[in-house]
Amino acid sequence: MRYLVTVIICLIFNSICLGQISFFNFYTNNGADFGQGIIQLEDSSYVLTGSSSSFGNGPSQAFLMQIDSMGNYLWSKSYGGVESESGRRVLYKKDFGYFICGYSNSNLLGDFDFYLAKVDTLMNLEWDNTYGGDGWERINDAVLTSDTGTILVGETSSNITNNLDIYIVRTNKFGDTLWTKTIGGSGDDKANCITSYDDSTYFIGGQYYLEDSLQLKGYMMY
Repeated sequence: MRYLVTVIICLIFNSICLGQISFFNFYTNNGADFGQGIIQLEDSSYVLTGSSSSFGNGPSQAFLMQIDSMGNYLWSKSYGGVESESGRRVLYKKDFGYFICGYSNSNLLGDFDFYLAKVDTLMNLEWDNTYGGDGWERINDAVLTSDTGTILVGETSSNITNNLDIYIVRTNKFGDTLWTKTIGGSGDDKANCITSYDDSTYFIGGQYYLEDSLQLKGYMMY
């Protein structure tokens, strides 16, 4: 049975002085569905990730869906365990495949962990893995590294205060953890986005709680 997942896509192309909406489509199979990450491939088609209950496998699962350059549905496939998964970002490298970066609570402990799945160019799952502690972890962004590994950034409550801390996980291309880093204070701190500066340095942005002002402030980390 062909499954479709709900994603609203609006691509805007700029001409000299005029913006034009190329397409605006819905994709669904009557589940609770949403998209969160998108990439463009070499042929100008798009691959999206998110979370969907339309596949019937667990409460919800992460998915990949491809549409062509005009928004026509090509295929979709779900990935995950017995509970809930969500794809936050999709990373791609030609002739290597895809990484789905998100979060999962299929560990049966009730808490969400970072979730990373490797999918080949034929959309077959090669492996998936979770990363986290005794608390609750959530990926907010991710990037590919020069060695085809990943850097995953987000938030964790796996600490003695149960407040949120910045959580960073570096993996190799097989999903093995190379290192992790937790940064935080007395309030809720998060890493919301990451972008590469060069092959070995990155910018990370998010929010940090400052005790002297009792307020959340934006930050950038290099």
